[in-house]
Amino acid sequence: TLAFSPDASKIVFTLNKGVLGIWDINTRVVSLKHSQSKRGHITATAFSPDGSYIISASQDYSLAIWDTTTGDIIKETLTGHLGIIFTVVFLPGGLQIASGSGDTTVRFWDIQPYIQAGTTDNDESDTITSIAVSPDGTRIVYGLESITNNLKICNTLPPDTQTVSLNGHRGPVTALSFGHSSAHILSGSQDKTLKLWNCEKGNVIQTFTGSNLKFEITALAFSSDDLYIVSAAGRTYRERGITVWDTVTGSILGGPFRAHKAKITSIAFSHDSQYVYSGSFDCSIKLWD
Repeated sequence: TLAFSPDASKIVFTLNKGVLGIWDINTRVVSLKHSQSKRGHITATAFSPDGSYIISASQDYSLAIWDTTTGDIIKETLTGHLGIIFTVVFLPGGLQIASGSGDTTVRFWDIQPYIQAGTTDNDESDTITSIAVSPDGTRIVYGLESITNNLKICNTLPPDTQTVSLNGHRGPVTALSFGHSSAHILSGSQDKTLKLWNCEKGNVIQTFTGSNLKFEITALAFSSDDLYIVSAAGRTYRERGITVWDTVTGSILGGPFRAHKAKITSIAFSHDSQYVYSGSFDCSIKLWD
């Protein structure tokens, strides 16, 4: 797994069992951190809003919190899920975490104190594949491994508020992101489509189409001003590619760009939106101009 800090200055990645690495993009220094427990491979990671902490999920269905400066584990285990955790995210403010699992639930956790704070009212029986939280902290959207009813949104306060379905995708939702204004949601799916949603009304504003979208979407991101979108798609070398889009018109501005030798799992714009970083199962991180 791989995740970017909010200012895109650091990247966290995982290697072997219990090993977590942090790459400082500015200094190009990589530091490796080891978990002391026998918790299995790390399945998901995310930075706190200020970049001070990392949340990681492991194969034993638990969560841990790391200090990015010292590399120490602050909280060894948060337990409650009954299946593998595939996605984690900090809520704005950094005092609460949301996690999605194969047990079909999204769970919320307080970190002062470290307790489970709530669970979404999910009436589906499918794995939670992805989560995104609005920058203003009022809403959370999550994707499901389902052909229908695969995208849901709810309020974060309280976290057990009933969910509302966003209908449009015809396959499991694989990637999600909120725009920085909290007004829009971007979703990617195994149905080979990329959709922009109005968060308030729950309708599709734009469906991105073209020859670049013939394959499953594996990662996506907004630029810092929300004017551009970058997406990654495909699994094989001929399929894999990174595309840059105009958010308003839906037109392709560049791509597909190819270099990775395996599935692209994470992607992000630099803070000034001049560059794109991508991470892959080929164990490489690439910078695109």
